[in-house]
Amino acid sequence: MKGKTVVGFSNNDKVKRIERTRTQIAANVRNPPAAPNACYRVVVGIPTVGRAAILEDTVKAIRQQKYLPDLVLISVADPSDAGALEQMSFPFPVKVLTCRKGLTVQRNRIIDELRPTDIVLFLDDD
Repeated sequence: MKGKTVVGFSNNDKVKRIERTRTQIAANVRNPPAAPNACYRVVVGIPTVGRAAILEDTVKAIRQQKYLPDLVLISVADPSDAGALEQMSFPFPVKVLTCRKGLTVQRNRIIDELRPTDIVLFLDDD
């Protein structure tokens, strides 16, 4: 079977392509590519209810990441759910959005704030 051609590629060619892909992936893990083009924003969305202290810890942990988001959107059912986040200082903007209680409703509220080119990462509040 050695050297047998399947769909235009020999088995050796397939192995070489797989190894090249693995090498590229490993290189990207060691040296992540630059942040997305300036027209994109990386946005972290966190729907939360009744966990103000834990939410503050979560947002503080975000600021310790190597790559910071361009914006953090917090969706709450009541302003007290955000605690003192809006008064705290972060190296990225934090915007608190208020809407009805419910995970789907709160996620949709975050999505309503996004631009078409945004990349969003939803996190739990804990």
